[in-house]
Amino acid sequence: MKNFICIFFIYLFCLINIAHAQASNEIPISSALINNKLQNEKKFVFPSGVFVVDGTVIIPDGSILIGAGKGITTVKLKAGVNKDLIQSQNFNKFKGSSLITQAPKNIIIKNISLDGNYLNDKWNSGKAKILNSKGNCISLYASRFDIDIETNNCAQNMLYVEANGNRNGLEVDSNIKISGKVSGESCIIFNGPGDILLEKGVVGNCGMKPKNITNNYAGYDGVIIKQNIEINFLHVYGVFNGVGFTTVGKPRVKISHLVSESNRGGVLISQGTWGGIDMLDVHANGYCIPTAASDCKNTKPLDAVRIDSFNGFSINQAFVIRMPNSAKNNLLLKLNGSGSLVKLIILNKTKNEQILPYIILNGKNNKLFLGGDDIDKSKIINNGVNNKIY
Repeated sequence: MKNFICIFFIYLFCLINIAHAQASNEIPISSALINNKLQNEKKFVFPSGVFVVDGTVIIPDGSILIGAGKGITTVKLKAGVNKDLIQSQNFNKFKGSSLITQAPKNIIIKNISLDGNYLNDKWNSGKAKILNSKGNCISLYASRFDIDIETNNCAQNMLYVEANGNRNGLEVDSNIKISGKVSGESCIIFNGPGDILLEKGVVGNCGMKPKNITNNYAGYDGVIIKQNIEINFLHVYGVFNGVGFTTVGKPRVKISHLVSESNRGGVLISQGTWGGIDMLDVHANGYCIPTAASDCKNTKPLDAVRIDSFNGFSINQAFVIRMPNSAKNNLLLKLNGSGSLVKLIILNKTKNEQILPYIILNGKNNKLFLGGDDIDKSKIINNGVNNKIY
């Protein structure tokens, strides 16, 4: 009876707020009410609409947060809250720990758009103001979760995921689908649980600071992988002062299709990483701020593809499309590690603009299979040992 009364008042509260919010199309709702229902009933269903929450929505073990569809249901953080929009329960307690077996599991968050309410206007409008300076759109320290969300306008990261430690037989199988644009820091930071699937990701415009406030566009990378992961499809774009995709530490990374587009740098693989990419597209990179070239005078392009791995890394099919201006004089490929195999096709649209070398092999025992048009072999430098170019 007590739970029934609680649920009744939650929905009564929503209905009252809907009536008061018709003019603005935004419906205020207390995060405490949502959290109470999630804690007691393990499920909260949002109807269509834009719901403005006044605090963090906490997702406990075995609970479901679901909407009417991405773009149909939006949960938006109230201005000035400066906290994560969604967190798994006890996230701050578990973060940085090895307590995966104690953390929430069996979480579902689906059919919903998240709005971190970071900026009140487009980042490049010249009029944008910061409404929330802190907070990820979603922060998880959990396992066995199923996430299918859209994340936009996040003050820090769109998605931060972590979970580590001895599993003691715990099944961690999880799945992520994510899309979205505009964040003040990275798009995605993945630090466990290892061996899960990022089924689909299309994310961009990360590391964005309002143009009217500063021309220093941070230095954040788009997607950062720190633990073992399988990726079906990932497209990262508009990371104007960082690398679209990078690995850190010693993860095993296996990717079916990766696209890095219109970023300052394309892909960076760390020394300890091993695994491979079946199909890689890197194009229109070397950007800083495409709408204001004057902001980029002292900003050099980063490498299109850089592999530092000493554990062996393979790219079965890499297409690097070089466009005038954006990619002029940036390296197409740098192999600093050892034992890697790369099949690279160059589509060169810069013609004779390239002055500096565009491929450098510094490592050893690497194999490069090279194809494409307008390849100037004088701009390929092999400084390594026992590297083979075919």
